[in-house]
Amino acid sequence: PLLLSRYGDNLWKAYHEAVFEMAESTRDSRRAEDLASFHQYQLDPENLADVAEWHALTDQEDWRNNHVFGLQERELVECLQNRYVHKVTRCYYADLWKRYNLAEIGYQIHCATDTAWWDRPAWNSKVRFKQPQTLMQGADACIFIQYIPESGEMNEP
Repeated sequence: PLLLSRYGDNLWKAYHEAVFEMAESTRDSRRAEDLASFHQYQLDPENLADVAEWHALTDQEDWRNNHVFGLQERELVECLQNRYVHKVTRCYYADLWKRYNLAEIGYQIHCATDTAWWDRPAWNSKVRFKQPQTLMQGADACIFIQYIPESGEMNEP
Protein backbone atom coordinates (compact mmCIF):
# COMPACT_ATOMS: atom_id res chain seq x y z
CA PRO A 1 0.00 0.00 0.00
CA LEU A 2 2.81 2.44 0.77
CA LEU A 3 4.38 1.94 -2.66
CA LEU A 4 1.02 2.26 -4.36
CA SER A 5 0.26 5.48 -2.47
CA ARG A 6 3.62 6.90 -3.51
CA TYR A 7 3.75 5.76 -7.15
CA GLY A 8 0.14 4.99 -8.02
CA ASP A 9 -0.27 3.78 -11.59
CA ASN A 10 3.45 4.39 -12.18
CA LEU A 11 4.57 1.78 -9.63
CA TRP A 12 5.70 -0.84 -12.15
CA LYS A 13 7.21 1.75 -14.46
CA ALA A 14 9.28 3.12 -11.55
CA TYR A 15 10.28 -0.40 -10.49
CA HIS A 16 11.32 -1.43 -14.01
CA GLU A 17 13.29 1.80 -14.50
CA ALA A 18 15.14 1.16 -11.22
CA VAL A 19 16.05 -2.40 -12.26
CA PHE A 20 17.24 -1.25 -15.69
CA GLU A 21 19.28 1.51 -14.03
CA MET A 22 20.86 -1.02 -11.68
CA ALA A 23 21.71 -3.31 -14.61
CA GLU A 24 23.28 -0.43 -16.50
CA SER A 25 25.23 0.90 -13.51
CA THR A 26 26.81 -2.53 -12.89
CA ARG A 27 27.44 -3.33 -16.58
CA ASP A 28 31.20 -2.61 -16.55
CA SER A 29 31.96 -4.69 -13.46
CA ARG A 30 29.73 -7.55 -14.64
CA ARG A 31 31.37 -7.41 -18.08
CA ALA A 32 34.85 -7.76 -16.56
CA GLU A 33 33.76 -10.65 -14.34
CA ASP A 34 31.86 -12.43 -17.10
CA LEU A 35 34.64 -12.08 -19.67
CA ALA A 36 37.17 -13.39 -17.14
CA SER A 37 34.91 -16.38 -16.58
CA PHE A 38 34.58 -17.01 -20.33
CA HIS A 39 38.37 -16.80 -20.61
CA GLN A 40 38.82 -19.21 -17.68
CA TYR A 41 36.73 -21.81 -19.52
CA GLN A 42 38.30 -20.95 -22.90
CA LEU A 43 34.87 -20.03 -24.31
CA ASP A 44 33.91 -17.29 -26.76
CA PRO A 45 31.08 -14.88 -25.80
CA GLU A 46 30.61 -14.19 -29.53
CA ASN A 47 29.47 -17.80 -30.03
CA LEU A 48 26.11 -18.54 -28.38
CA ALA A 49 26.85 -22.28 -28.36
CA ASP A 50 29.77 -21.40 -26.07
CA VAL A 51 27.41 -19.20 -24.04
CA ALA A 52 25.13 -22.20 -23.48
CA GLU A 53 28.15 -24.20 -22.30
CA TRP A 54 29.23 -21.29 -20.07
CA HIS A 55 25.81 -21.24 -18.42
CA ALA A 56 26.01 -25.00 -17.83
CA LEU A 57 29.48 -24.68 -16.29
CA THR A 58 28.56 -21.75 -14.07
CA ASP A 59 25.44 -23.64 -12.96
CA GLN A 60 27.75 -26.41 -11.75
CA GLU A 61 29.62 -23.82 -9.68
CA ASP A 62 26.39 -22.24 -8.44
CA TRP A 63 25.06 -25.38 -6.79
CA ARG A 64 27.93 -25.03 -4.32
CA ASN A 65 28.14 -21.24 -4.01
CA ASN A 66 24.79 -19.64 -4.79
CA HIS A 67 22.18 -19.71 -2.02
CA VAL A 68 19.31 -19.39 -4.53
CA PHE A 69 20.52 -22.26 -6.74
CA GLY A 70 17.81 -24.78 -7.49
CA LEU A 71 14.90 -22.34 -7.58
CA GLN A 72 14.49 -23.09 -11.27
CA GLU A 73 14.73 -26.15 -13.46
CA ARG A 74 15.98 -25.46 -16.97
CA GLU A 75 16.34 -27.35 -20.21
CA LEU A 76 18.39 -26.53 -23.28
CA VAL A 77 16.19 -26.21 -26.37
CA GLU A 78 18.57 -24.96 -29.05
CA CYS A 79 22.26 -24.22 -29.14
CA LEU A 80 23.75 -22.65 -32.27
CA GLN A 81 26.51 -20.14 -32.92
CA ASN A 82 24.00 -17.28 -33.35
CA ARG A 83 21.06 -18.56 -31.29
CA TYR A 84 20.66 -19.99 -27.80
CA VAL A 85 17.28 -21.04 -26.43
CA HIS A 86 16.47 -22.56 -23.09
CA LYS A 87 13.30 -22.99 -21.11
CA VAL A 88 12.49 -22.90 -17.44
CA THR A 89 10.13 -25.76 -16.69
CA ARG A 90 9.80 -25.13 -12.97
CA CYS A 91 10.27 -21.91 -11.04
CA TYR A 92 9.92 -21.51 -7.31
CA TYR A 93 8.96 -17.84 -7.75
CA ALA A 94 6.16 -18.67 -10.18
CA ASP A 95 4.90 -21.43 -7.91
CA LEU A 96 4.89 -19.07 -4.92
CA TRP A 97 3.17 -16.10 -6.58
CA LYS A 98 0.61 -18.31 -8.32
CA ARG A 99 -0.18 -20.11 -5.04
CA TYR A 100 -1.34 -16.76 -3.64
CA ASN A 101 -3.11 -15.73 -6.87
CA LEU A 102 -0.61 -12.90 -7.35
CA ALA A 103 1.07 -14.03 -10.57
CA GLU A 104 0.82 -10.56 -12.12
CA ILE A 105 2.91 -9.10 -9.29
CA GLY A 106 5.38 -11.96 -9.65
CA TYR A 107 5.55 -11.35 -13.39
CA GLN A 108 6.32 -7.65 -12.90
CA ILE A 109 9.02 -8.36 -10.30
CA HIS A 110 10.72 -11.44 -11.75
CA CYS A 111 9.88 -11.73 -15.46
CA ALA A 112 9.31 -8.28 -16.93
CA THR A 113 12.80 -7.31 -15.78
CA ASP A 114 14.61 -10.24 -17.43
CA THR A 115 15.32 -8.00 -20.41
CA ALA A 116 17.55 -5.82 -18.22
CA TRP A 117 20.01 -8.71 -17.86
CA TRP A 118 19.45 -10.87 -20.96
CA ASP A 119 19.09 -8.27 -23.74
CA ARG A 120 22.47 -6.83 -24.74
CA PRO A 121 24.13 -8.64 -21.82
CA ALA A 122 27.30 -7.27 -20.30
CA TRP A 123 29.41 -9.99 -21.92
CA ASN A 124 28.21 -9.22 -25.49
CA SER A 125 26.16 -6.17 -26.39
CA LYS A 126 25.32 -7.61 -29.84
CA VAL A 127 23.11 -10.28 -28.27
CA ARG A 128 19.37 -9.65 -28.30
CA PHE A 129 16.69 -11.30 -26.17
CA LYS A 130 13.10 -12.46 -26.56
CA GLN A 131 10.85 -14.01 -23.95
CA PRO A 132 7.67 -15.09 -25.74
CA GLN A 133 6.10 -16.84 -22.74
CA THR A 134 6.45 -17.28 -18.99
CA LEU A 135 5.18 -19.58 -16.28
CA MET A 136 3.82 -16.53 -14.46
CA GLN A 137 1.59 -15.79 -17.44
CA GLY A 138 0.22 -19.34 -17.40
CA ALA A 139 2.48 -21.03 -19.98
CA ASP A 140 3.94 -24.47 -19.31
CA ALA A 141 7.49 -23.02 -19.42
CA CYS A 142 9.38 -19.76 -19.65
CA ILE A 143 11.19 -19.46 -22.97
CA PHE A 144 14.48 -17.52 -23.10
CA ILE A 145 15.82 -16.77 -26.56
CA GLN A 146 19.15 -15.05 -27.09
CA TYR A 147 20.35 -14.41 -30.60
CA ILE A 148 22.80 -12.36 -32.60
CA PRO A 149 20.91 -10.59 -35.38
CA GLU A 150 22.20 -11.19 -38.87
CA SER A 151 23.30 -8.16 -40.83
CA GLY A 152 20.22 -6.37 -42.12
CA GLU A 153 17.99 -8.09 -39.58
CA MET A 154 16.04 -5.77 -37.30
CA ASN A 155 17.85 -5.21 -34.04
CA GLU A 156 14.67 -5.10 -31.99
CA PRO A 157 13.52 -8.27 -30.19
